[in-house]
Amino acid sequence: MVGPAGLNLGRFHPSEIYSRVRAGDRVAISIAAGAATVVLGMLVLFVWLGVKAMHPSSVTYYATRRTNVRDAPTSSGSLVIGAVVRGERLSGEMVKSPDGTTAWLKEKLPTGANGYIWAKNLSPQPRPGVVNAAIGKYRSVSTIAVHAEPSAASPVIGELQQGEVAEVAGTVAGGWQELALKGGGVGYVLVGGPS
Repeated sequence: MVGPAGLNLGRFHPSEIYSRVRAGDRVAISIAAGAATVVLGMLVLFVWLGVKAMHPSSVTYYATRRTNVRDAPTSSGSLVIGAVVRGERLSGEMVKSPDGTTAWLKEKLPTGANGYIWAKNLSPQPRPGVVNAAIGKYRSVSTIAVHAEPSAASPVIGELQQGEVAEVAGTVAGGWQELALKGGGVGYVLVGGPS
């Protein structure tokens, strides 16, 4: 066997070869082995990053109301292929509509096809429990604030004017009515109390 710098190593066991190699050559071999380790580590990192780019991180959302699942991330020209119910846990990737104006959750369906749910009808937080699931209409007797969550401390996201009618999705703890908003999503009004 011939080693670095033409050194004849003969027939030695690999552990004996290292001891017969000159000290300078040992340093060169160690540097080469270290460089190979670094290159291999970088290759593994690039492959891992490539896989992450091809498979974006999954996000989890909850349906704020019963909403349609579509075959494309748009309500214009797409087909309704299913529905999700209020509170249903959904996981997938956020994507934009073809025109880039609306966000949609792209979820892999049990059939293997992709389904798209309008992000306006999703929340990153689990929905509050419904005490009474009676669905009906609510007619405001005065102008009332509509909150993002069933709490007077949550942001006001709109108003119901006196006489305006809204679809009630149910009553949640504390006497709050969960309303299905015309533009998508839900809001909360406190019936019989300040808001």
